[in-house]
Amino acid sequence: MPLRREFETDYPLATARPFLSEDGRDLVLRVQDETVLSPSLRFVVRTNQSVMLSMEVQRFQQDAEYEQTDEVRRFRLFGTPNVVLDPEFGFGEPTIRGRRLRVSAIAEAIAAGDARDDIKATWDISDDVVDDALRCSRVA
Repeated sequence: MPLRREFETDYPLATARPFLSEDGRDLVLRVQDETVLSPSLRFVVRTNQSVMLSMEVQRFQQDAEYEQTDEVRRFRLFGTPNVVLDPEFGFGEPTIRGRRLRVSAIAEAIAAGDARDDIKATWDISDDVVDDALRCSRVA
């Protein structure tokens, strides 16, 4: 609850604020210490004389896209520029950025034997989009 109070939001871990400032990282570190959080689950770690984001959180932040309010807006899957998790599209399923086209639809079309050129023409997408969709469908 301390993070919710401090950052005045019900979802402090969905915002960038706790992690961007040095004071915010110090607060997160203190809360982790007070709750005796397992080292493998820590968002913030102390190295030498500094407090920094854990490697996992750094990777997450590279793929997260934030609103002006610092809340995560959408998340790029596996670093792909074309495939995102976006609450406005796909109901939590991976979709093509800015479209209601689910990654699973592209993967299913390929699995059904549809020609790659037909898929690209049907949905007006590029080879890169097809490649990203197939890469994410194999992992997800």
